[in-house]
Amino acid sequence: MCFGIVVQPAAARTVDEVIRDKVLASDEGLIDDSMSLITYLGNGAVDFTIAYSLPDDEARNDAMKSVFVSGITAIALKAVIGQKRPPGPVEYKSFTLDSNYHAMPSGHSATSFALATTIANHYPKYKKLAYTLATLVAISRLYEDRHWASNVVMGAGLGYLSAKFVEYKW
Repeated sequence: MCFGIVVQPAAARTVDEVIRDKVLASDEGLIDDSMSLITYLGNGAVDFTIAYSLPDDEARNDAMKSVFVSGITAIALKAVIGQKRPPGPVEYKSFTLDSNYHAMPSGHSATSFALATTIANHYPKYKKLAYTLATLVAISRLYEDRHWASNVVMGAGLGYLSAKFVEYKW
C-alpha cells in the first residue's frame, strides 16, 4: 500500500513534464542568456530571411518553400491539436485562438529544421552546422519554457519532412 502511494504520483507525470523539470533545474545564467538569443533563429520571419539570402536560386527557392510549408503546417496543426503550453498539466483545447493552447508542434523547431534540411541538401559542407543550430533552436524552446519536449521533436520532424516534400515533390 505504501509503495502504491509513492509510485502513483510519479507515474501520473508525463515524460514531457519530467523533461521540463530537468531542463529548468539545469538552468544557468549563461545557458539561459544564450537560449533566449538562439530561440530567435527559429522565428519564421528570421528563417525566411535567411532562406532568401542563400546564394543560389535553387537553394533559395527550396528553402523559402520549405520554411513556408513547415510554418503553415505547424500553424494548422497547433489549432487542430490544441495542446496547452507549459507550465501546468498537459491538456488540450482544439480550435481556440488562445495561444496558450498552441504548443504542438513547435513552429520554431519546424521552420529551423526545414531550413537546416534544405541547407544540408544544397550545401553538404554546412550540414553539421545547420542541424546543430536547428537543434539548439529546439532546445531553446524548452529552456524558454514555451514547449514540451514532444512539441520540439514533432516540430523537428515536421520541418525535415517539409523540406523533403519540397525537394522531391515541388
